[in-house]
Formats: sequence, structure tokens, C-alpha cells
Amino acid sequence: MTEQPHRSPRSFEKARGNRHRNRWLAAMGLLLGLAVESVKADPEAEYQLGFKAYQEDDLVVAMSSLERAAEAGHPQAQALLGYILDKAEDNEAAARYYRMAADQGDAKGAYWLAALYANGEGVPKDYSEAFRWFLVAAEADRKSTRLNSSHRCISYAVFCLK
Repeated sequence: MTEQPHRSPRSFEKARGNRHRNRWLAAMGLLLGLAVESVKADPEAEYQLGFKAYQEDDLVVAMSSLERAAEAGHPQAQALLGYILDKAEDNEAAARYYRMAADQGDAKGAYWLAALYANGEGVPKDYSEAFRWFLVAAEADRKSTRLNSSHRCISYAVFCLK
């Protein structure tokens, strides 16, 4: 039988200290992970990240961040993601995101959804639906006091109906 080495009381204190330190490090790692997840889960933070990436022409990061924000219900993210998809000619997906934004009263989402209806891109061509969404856009825009684009919405709607 082999003898166990004699441990001093100091070695027990050191082992106990390591155990506490390891628990503390694990707790800090967990808190840091939760903090990172909360930033990821914040739709406004995701939108800001996506908008900044869009301005810097980093569409991969922009679309990824905007999609997370859009799916979490952020109307500006929905409208911007719809715009990016629209410019990429993915009009059906663009219409989906524009509608999500428009349903929440976002003027840009309603305006661009109306344009899709007026041109029959990604949705069936339907002037009455286009006109309805142009009016929603104009009303939403009027509420936010940007009258120039309200005028543009109504002018475009009248032009489409001629």
C-alpha cells in the first residue's frame, strides 16, 4: 500500500481558494455571456449595428443584424431590410418586410410596399392596394411632420392611377 503524501493545512486552503476562484470565473463567464446575448437580443442595438454596416456597404453584417431586429419587430429594420432586398430584386421577401413595417405604421415601409403593388413586383399588380398603402404612408408621414414625402406619396399614387 502506498502512503499518501502528507498535506499541510496550507495546501487545503490553497485547493479551497482555487475552487472558489474557479466558481467565480465560471460565474463571470456566465454573466458576460448573458450580457452579450442581451445586446444581441436588443432589436434597437441590432438595428443600429445593421444600419451602420449598411452605411459602410457591409451588406453581409447589415442584413444579418437587420434580419434579427426585423424578426424581433423593429419597424425601421423591417423597412431597411425590405429596401435592401428590393434593390437586390428579391421582391417577394422585400414585400414581406415592407408589409411588416407598414403594419406598424412605418411610412417608408408603407410607401415602398405601395410602390411594389403599383409596379406588380413581388406582389400582384393592384392599383387600389397601392393607393391604400400610399395613403397609409402619407398619414404616417404626416404624423411625423415630414410633409414633403407625404406630398410625394400622394403624387405618386395619383400618377399610378392615371
